[in-house]
Amino acid sequence: MLRGVTIGAGAFGAASVFGLEACSKRTAPHATATAPAPQPSPTPLAYRGLHTRPDLNGAPQMQVRASTGTAQSGYLFLTPTGATPTGPAIYDNSGALVWYRPVNTEQAHNLQVLTYEGRQMLAWFEGSFQDPGWGEGEYVLYDGQYRQVTRVRAGNGVPLDLHAFVVTPQGTALVDTYTPVILDLTQSGGAARTSVLDCLIQEVDIASGAVLFSWHALDHIGLGESLMQPPTKPGQVYDFFHLNSIDVDTDGNLLVSARNTSTLYKLDRKTGGIIWRLSGATGATRPSPHLTLQPGSESFWYQHDARRNPDGTISIFDDGGAPYHHPGRGLVFDMDEQAGTATVDRAYGAGLGIHIEYQGSCQRQPNGNWLIGWGDVGRVTEFTPSGEICLDLAFPGNSYRSLRFDWQGRPAEPPAVAAARGANGATNVWASWNGATDIDRWRVLSGADSQSLEPAATFPWRDLETDLSLQSAAAAFAVEALDSAGNVLGRSATVTV
Repeated sequence: MLRGVTIGAGAFGAASVFGLEACSKRTAPHATATAPAPQPSPTPLAYRGLHTRPDLNGAPQMQVRASTGTAQSGYLFLTPTGATPTGPAIYDNSGALVWYRPVNTEQAHNLQVLTYEGRQMLAWFEGSFQDPGWGEGEYVLYDGQYRQVTRVRAGNGVPLDLHAFVVTPQGTALVDTYTPVILDLTQSGGAARTSVLDCLIQEVDIASGAVLFSWHALDHIGLGESLMQPPTKPGQVYDFFHLNSIDVDTDGNLLVSARNTSTLYKLDRKTGGIIWRLSGATGATRPSPHLTLQPGSESFWYQHDARRNPDGTISIFDDGGAPYHHPGRGLVFDMDEQAGTATVDRAYGAGLGIHIEYQGSCQRQPNGNWLIGWGDVGRVTEFTPSGEICLDLAFPGNSYRSLRFDWQGRPAEPPAVAAARGANGATNVWASWNGATDIDRWRVLSGADSQSLEPAATFPWRDLETDLSLQSAAAAFAVEALDSAGNVLGRSATVTV
């Protein structure tokens, strides 16, 4: 049984230490900026004073704002930016931290569960951040025992961008990277020598590194489609496209989201040609072929996370700014590609009035709920199909995406234990097993030494580290992790007080 299932209750802006998309600060020709509403600031909570894993002190804590007990089962996968140390994190529906891994790189983003070589694995980006809004690094794959399986780069070992990583059943990865191209933009109001970022999509064989498909944005997308004005000073970087998601459509072609054109593109996976565009920005250039957004009063701006859903709909996270056009929300479109229309069918979260500058995700849950990650606002909210909030969590910093998956983790290392003598004949015992998902309770073993340990007490699992204090004058202690049936999942080393 998965613990937590039934518990009820592109670069950062110059003024931001966390930001991912400084390009959002550039002037957009269709801007209708308004002052954003004040955002609820979660208390900057972090795990402190951990006895068993002091290396995890500083990991971000969740704050539960609302929980009805009707959220989809599974675990929440985030990469909280601004935490010290930085790293990918897994939480349960109660907000308890299940796994955290500090990384040695500047950035960690886009934690997800995928299938590779027939096994479920974790994947996330590690690397650096480049102005004005992309990453340079690699994607890391870990197995269910939290052991590294491989690291992935683009063709010829080129660093990957942080925004997109999709593994196919064929063992390939759809990735993106950027190459600066010097262009003369004087005719469009820019500088004579402008470094234009050409977004490159590749399909790479993970095992061999061979490139099976390659697509350049500059070959297919005109600079006039961008909502970003070109820079006027020579040598400045122009991020006209800014890809932020790739998805494989039901027909095998690619669905791509580009932030800086406020447009979704369906790409022919064989030729690279554009099958259709869906632009959300009112007044934007919409070259053919394109779909018409309906109703005509609708718009979306600087969107993220475009996905084709099993029922044929397409969902996005509509940032709405900056500059701010409307609050952030999750949008679901009914698609009629033969008629050339995309109709807004459902919207989630607009009533909360949360204004978003960058990042964000919108994920359909197997039970029909929708999980919204609020990007640069440290918050994740789950809505029922009819729009009621069933789970609302806040955390310090922000997360590029906030997703949910089923996951079973059994760390290769044993549980950790610490003990210290307390007052009035008590002994304080602490236990943790970073990443173990099946623990239901802890059993404390005590005795005169490691050869004479006997069961002393059991305690329910609580969060990353559980306090197992008990009345005991024993000299030696160990802990066993038990599942819901009482089976021993793992045993710690023995420690003496």
